[in-house]
Amino acid sequence: MEDFEREYVNSTAIINTYLTRATLKEAQELKKIIDEEIIYDNFRLIIDLSLCEFIDSTFLGAIVYGHKKLLQNNGRLNVIMNFEANTDLFFITSTFRLLNVFSTREDAMNGFEIPDHIIIKVAC
Repeated sequence: MEDFEREYVNSTAIINTYLTRATLKEAQELKKIIDEEIIYDNFRLIIDLSLCEFIDSTFLGAIVYGHKKLLQNNGRLNVIMNFEANTDLFFITSTFRLLNVFSTREDAMNGFEIPDHIIIKVAC
């Protein structure tokens, strides 16, 4: 099975990750995928990390990279995350203040309809 799979729902590109550990190698691949989506004018992007048990700082950096690139193009990045497994890194780096993080796909899809400044992030 591939580490990443792309899916398209309405006008949203969803990057499903089949990783238990996301590190430098996977971060480079994620950046490449994000760049390709932007080239093809896909500016609503969800990264599904719900299966991931460990995210290192380089992979988190790739997510932040995608967030910034999409903002530059008036787009938006939403992340689906396993809160039980990954909260430490997100809190240590204060990334929760920057990214739109959700616990389910439905919430992430609905999150595109909510302005960034209204999203309330709650630690579980």
